[in-house]
Amino acid sequence: MLKPEGVLVIDDWLSPTKDQWGEQLQVMCQNERLTLYAETELNYTKTLEQVGFEQIQVRDENDNYYRYNTDIINQLKKMSPQDSAFEQFSHEEALTSYQLIADSIQSK
Repeated sequence: MLKPEGVLVIDDWLSPTKDQWGEQLQVMCQNERLTLYAETELNYTKTLEQVGFEQIQVRDENDNYYRYNTDIINQLKKMSPQDSAFEQFSHEEALTSYQLIADSIQSK
């Protein structure tokens, strides 16, 4: 429950097409064995309105999220799998997944 005049912040990935991610995110989901449900900004906003939210703002943080993922990629590239917290396969999998996310954001 929110206090009067309270603020609810949701940080989520949105898709331009309902129930469909771009190719890079589809590959990442397959590689990571993830199930992510693609939702559009319009449907997300409608759902929030239906449950009673009145002042809804959506802010695009793709530039910041791209930098975040790129920083992780650069750090992983500097590390050998033996130096990282990941095993060989997991290190490469993490590097691939972060690269797919960054590529997906950049291709928008």
